[in-house]
Amino acid sequence: MSMRPADVGDLHIFVRGTMVSTDSLHPSVLNRAFLEATGMPNKNGKIHVDGHILGCEWIPPKNEMVKVWVIVQKPETPASGDSWGDGGCRVA
Repeated sequence: MSMRPADVGDLHIFVRGTMVSTDSLHPSVLNRAFLEATGMPNKNGKIHVDGHILGCEWIPPKNEMVKVWVIVQKPETPASGDSWGDGGCRVA
């Protein structure tokens, strides 16, 4: 039986239906099929998907698995009705 801290959900976000770690010291280890869904990384090992920037590192020798972590998260949208971001601010 494995034990995890209660706030383990705070260290991950969902990217296209897969939980990805936000901690670069403890990245998510995923199959290469994840990259088929999100796109291949650029020459620096970064993936831009759905407003997030992910870091990526292949695990040798077969390169079947990949380490993935979130570098920059998409900013959260403000709650509607607060007149910021929903077009509620007007100039008279």
